[in-house]
Amino acid sequence: MKLNKFGLLFFSTVLACFSCQQRNNFETTRGGYDYIRIPFLKPYEAVQLNGSKEWNMNLYNESLTSSVSNIKKINIVNNVILLYSTKTLLNGTNAEKVWFIIIPSKKVEQGFVNYYEFLTFLHQRINGGHRLRIDRRIGCG
Repeated sequence: MKLNKFGLLFFSTVLACFSCQQRNNFETTRGGYDYIRIPFLKPYEAVQLNGSKEWNMNLYNESLTSSVSNIKKINIVNNVILLYSTKTLLNGTNAEKVWFIIIPSKKVEQGFVNYYEFLTFLHQRINGGHRLRIDRRIGCG
């Protein structure tokens, strides 16, 4: 009788551990052998390679370049990633300052070299035309 209770307890514990690991893997994985990561909204994350001071993030929509480099500021508001980067590529062209709006649920990845175009897009398309004090959230560079 003790063996059956022990076996049941052991099996329940192992099953609970596996379900916890699978559920939160994106949020809890810290990085790998040569990098650290900060998860944002799945599948977006910032990655910093060992020995580098630069944070990078992969993009998944084909409309922009495949990644953003040299991330300086980031914020997540209402499941929208707001990102500011310097000296990165936008549509295959070098840009000094770039602001990004990323909406994973709608597969939107939009980059802007003009801060006021960034704000206009944000207010019209994301915030329903209402003004949002974004300067404090992402900054104007």
